Amino acid sequence: MWPVTLPGGTLPVTERGRLARVADAPDAARSQEVRSDGVRLHVRRWPGGPNGALLIHGLASSAHIWDLVAPRLGRHGIEPVAYDQRGHGRSTKPSSGYGFEHTAADAAAVIRATG
Repeated sequence: MWPVTLPGGTLPVTERGRLARVADAPDAARSQEVRSDGVRLHVRRWPGGPNGALLIHGLASSAHIWDLVAPRLGRHGIEPVAYDQRGHGRSTKPSSGYGFEHTAADAAAVIRATG
């Protein structure tokens, strides 16, 4: 069996000819947790170069929306970082605190934590 090639790149295949788990793929994201104003934010980082880019999803989405874009950025020397905004994905879902001042503070906390 040959590696599976998609527009975003080639999927890794194990010695037995099976697709490798996503966590084993060289483009796999690493997860971490960042706290902002008592809210736990789920952050994902992909391998990349010395320059960073913060990727922010829209409403009713999560950081997974960047799964096909982020590895491409990494291959071009950019270290992509994405996070589930408060109330989305694996981040805390508080009952209030969704204004611009809170979402901007969350983005700043992620930037500080990831460098």
